[in-house]
Amino acid sequence: MRIFVFQSSYEGSDSVLEDFDIQSQPGLFTSQHEFEYRFIHKDKSQQEIDAAVAEGFDFYINFLWGTLDDPVAGVLASRYFESLGLPSCGVRSWERSKTKNDFYKAARLRGAPPVPGVDHFRCSRDNGDIVIQEYIEGRDYTCSVVEMGQNCIALTPFVYITKQTTNREKFLTFDLKFDKETRIELVQKRHNPTLFERLQQVATEAFTVSSCIGSNMGCDVDLRATPAGEVFAIEVNPQPAAFMPEGKFHDLPIIHSLPGGHPAVINIFIANHMLGQPDQWSHQPKIASGYDGLAPKYDTILSQMTSLPASFKRLADRFEFSGTVLDLACGTGMFGRVLAESKEPCSLAAFKKNHRLLGCDISPGMLEICRSSGVYDALYTESMETTLLKISSSDAKSVDHITCFSSIHFLRPEMFSFVMVLCFALANKSVTISVDDIPDVYNETLKKWAKTSCIRLIVLRAWSRLGSLRAGIWSAETENMPGRRLPRRIAFTLPILGLKGQMVMQETL
Repeated sequence: MRIFVFQSSYEGSDSVLEDFDIQSQPGLFTSQHEFEYRFIHKDKSQQEIDAAVAEGFDFYINFLWGTLDDPVAGVLASRYFESLGLPSCGVRSWERSKTKNDFYKAARLRGAPPVPGVDHFRCSRDNGDIVIQEYIEGRDYTCSVVEMGQNCIALTPFVYITKQTTNREKFLTFDLKFDKETRIELVQKRHNPTLFERLQQVATEAFTVSSCIGSNMGCDVDLRATPAGEVFAIEVNPQPAAFMPEGKFHDLPIIHSLPGGHPAVINIFIANHMLGQPDQWSHQPKIASGYDGLAPKYDTILSQMTSLPASFKRLADRFEFSGTVLDLACGTGMFGRVLAESKEPCSLAAFKKNHRLLGCDISPGMLEICRSSGVYDALYTESMETTLLKISSSDAKSVDHITCFSSIHFLRPEMFSFVMVLCFALANKSVTISVDDIPDVYNETLKKWAKTSCIRLIVLRAWSRLGSLRAGIWSAETENMPGRRLPRRIAFTLPILGLKGQMVMQETL
C-alpha cells in the first residue's frame, strides 16, 4: 500500500515539545508498504490535507496530536480529515477534545479502571483544564494496548527508571520524564506475575473507557502502582507505537512482546479499518462460493492430489493435541477426523473426554460435511479473524492449540498479520500453521485459464506467506510455546496447470 503520514508541524509554534519530540517514521520498520510524510501547519491544515488526499494514497496515518489549546495542528485538522471518510488510523479529533478529567469521570462512572481520587480536592466547574488529584505513592509504569477489532491486546508493561530526587513525593514530572538519566525497562512477569497481570488489566480497562476506541491503533496507558500492588490509571495517550528510530522511548513492548513486531502492528492498524469496511475489502464471498462447489468432492481431491492427509497423521502421531483445539478454516474437518482416528482403539466418546474440537470456515457446504462426522464440538460459519475475535472475548483462556492448514494464504497481507497475532495471543500450548508456497505463476496461470477455458473457473487470489516465516517474523517464543519447526514438503500437484506446490509447516510447540 501507499501510505501517507500526517505529522504536526512545529514551525512558528514556539512549543516546548519541539526540542524533545522525535517524529514517528513507521516506514523505517517495514518494507511491505511505501510511506510518504507531510508536516501539517495549524493555520493552513485544510489546504495541506486536500493536497495530500489529491495524490490518491491507499491509507492514511494521522499523528496530529494538538488539542484546541496547543499551537500545532490537531483537533480541527483531524476533524476535517475525518469528514472525508478515507481509510485511516491514528489520533482522532474526539480523543484530543477530551481532558484527563473526562477520562476520570468515565472511569468512575463505569467503576473501572481505578483512578486517583479527588474527594479532598473540590474544584469549581470552570476548572476543566486543571487536574487536582491525590498523590499515590509508588512507581510509574506504562502499558501499550493495541486495538484488535472490537477487542484489544495489552503488551508487556514497562517501568520508568529515574534518577534519585530530593522530593519526598516522587512522581514522573515532565522534566523527570525527559531527563537524560531516565530510561525504561520491560517488566519481567516471572518477578511478580500478579503485578504484571494487574498492570495489563488496568490498561485494558483504561482503553475501554477512553476515547481511543475507534482510532484503529490503541493507546499507551500511564499507570501508578503502590507498594501494596494497587494499580491506578493516570493518563491515556493515543499512540501505542512511537516508531522512533532512536531515543530512550524506543518501542520495547512492540519489539519484544507483539508477535511480528513493527511490521505486524502497522498491518493490524490497517486490518482494523478493513474489519469496519468488509464490503470494500473482503473477497470471502467468492472464496466461500468456490469451496461450496468443491465440498462434495473435496476429500477425494485432497487424498488424490495432496499429501495433507499424511501430514495430518504425522502431526497427530508426533504431537500432543489434548485439550481444546481451534481448527481455523477447518473445511470438511479432515484434520479432526485424522486426530480422532490416531487415538484408536478408543471410541469417539473416549476421544472427546480429552479433546474438544472447535472449527470455523466461511463455506457452509464444507461445514455441513464437517458437522456430519460428529468429531467437532462446535462449528462457526465465520472467517478466521471473526472467530478468533469472538473466542478472545468469551473463551480466551480455554484454547490450548490452534491449527490452520493450507488456507492462510487467502488472507490479505494485513489480515494475515492480524490473525497471526491473535493466534499467538490465544493459544496456551501450540500454534500449527501450514503455508502453501504460492509461486506467482500459480495466480497468473489461473487468470489465463479463467479467460480461455470453457470451464467455469473461480479465480481465488492467494498470497505467499513463506517469506515472513523464513525470516522468523512469526517465531514467538513464550513460556508456553518455546520453539518452532519449519519442515518443508511437496504438498500438492496441479498437472492441469503444470505446477507443484510446497507446504511449510510452522509448528510452534
